[in-house]
Amino acid sequence: MHEHGEIECVISALTIINSAYIMRKIFQKSEIVTVIEWLCDKFSVSPISRGTILEAVQKDSFDFEDTVQYHSALPYQPDVIITRDKKGFPDLDIPVMTPAEFIERSRGRYMCSPVIPE
Repeated sequence: MHEHGEIECVISALTIINSAYIMRKIFQKSEIVTVIEWLCDKFSVSPISRGTILEAVQKDSFDFEDTVQYHSALPYQPDVIITRDKKGFPDLDIPVMTPAEFIERSRGRYMCSPVIPE
């Protein structure tokens, strides 16, 4: 988090892929492209590499997808993971919140900006 009330926002590449997959059932391709471009403009996108996948597969987690997302986020040193599925992120060293919890906790305090990992 920045000292000027900005939040460094990072989204996993997998989140964008999953979003596009879900949206294809409802929206036209041009609308999906617009959303993807918006997400890429507003958020840094954490990559999913071979190393990320191999780290995730070594964990005892029952939710492989969420474990991949977690390992994808680590280079960005996140202060919190925001997810609708808190059960997919048990026993982490990073706090986990639902979007509603995060919005309520930070209402009016922050603006969002992309971040580049160190």
